[in-house]
Amino acid sequence: MDPGVGSERKPIIMKSGSNIFIGPDNGLFTLVTRHPYDAYEISNYLWESYDISATFHGRDIFAPVAALSSAGEPPSSFGQKVTELVELELPYLVSSSPTEIRGQILYPDRFGNLLTSLGKFQYVDEKLDFLPWVGKDAAPAVFKKTPRLVLPSGDSLSIERTFSDIPSGECGGIIGSSGLIEIAANQSSAAELLSLERGDQISMIF
Repeated sequence: MDPGVGSERKPIIMKSGSNIFIGPDNGLFTLVTRHPYDAYEISNYLWESYDISATFHGRDIFAPVAALSSAGEPPSSFGQKVTELVELELPYLVSSSPTEIRGQILYPDRFGNLLTSLGKFQYVDEKLDFLPWVGKDAAPAVFKKTPRLVLPSGDSLSIERTFSDIPSGECGGIIGSSGLIEIAANQSSAAELLSLERGDQISMIF
């Protein structure tokens, strides 16, 4: 997403570990900046032989830089080093106690499932491993007890393994493909049934 294409926002190439990232300095790299990195403004157009569009930097800047980078061109060859990048506000995720994790609704998907900031989780030997993906106040943990989701209304939902484990027409939590908790309804829309909105806070109780 690059709504600022053609504006004063900087095109960036950055290296973090063995990974190379290329794109606009519009907050896209917020999670990357949590790790050591070196970033450079793309201002030296080594491939420049035609006009660069004000509306298609993906084709005219980022794709050629990606090609040159994959061929071995070092990030530092594209321009001056950048020490501060635009960062977005991270989703809410807090380990408030050994038995509670607090988060928020991120957004509803097109099926009416509510994606949350709670995670990442995975089952290992019937235990639930928690490795926070955001949040400085959330620590890794392993939980043996089956948790429940607590909604702003005070109602609680069980955590199930699959969509079909949720009773028909009711809501429950599942670990989605991203490792984040999703609130889903069996053959219905959880967003419509629960009337929860982006930013509403929820908890997991163990």
